Amino acid sequence: MNDVVFMGDEMSAAAYRLAGIGAIVVEPEETVAALEDRIPPEVRLLLMGAANARAMNRESLISMIRRGEPAVMVVPDAGGRTSLPDFPTLLRQRLGVAT
Repeated sequence: MNDVVFMGDEMSAAAYRLAGIGAIVVEPEETVAALEDRIPPEVRLLLMGAANARAMNRESLISMIRRGEPAVMVVPDAGGRTSLPDFPTLLRQRLGVAT
C-alpha cells in the first residue's frame, strides 16, 4: 500500500490510481466506518474527497486534521459536484469574528 491514499468516489479514485496513488472507494455515508476499518496504519497522507469530508461531523473532521496522523487533505471530487468545506469561515466563527 502507498504512503498516500485517496478516499472518495469512484471517478476520482480512478484518476488517483492512474497517477500512481492508492485509492479506496467509499460512499459518503460510510466515511466514518471506513476511516476505522479501511485505512492502513502505514498511510502518511490521506486525500479525502469533498463529499466524504462533508458527510463527516465537522468537529470530527477538524479533530482528525489537527491530529495529523495521518495528515489529511480535503480535495475536490473529480466531478466537482461537492464544494470543499469552508474552513476559513468556520475558523472566523469560532474566533467570534465572522461577518
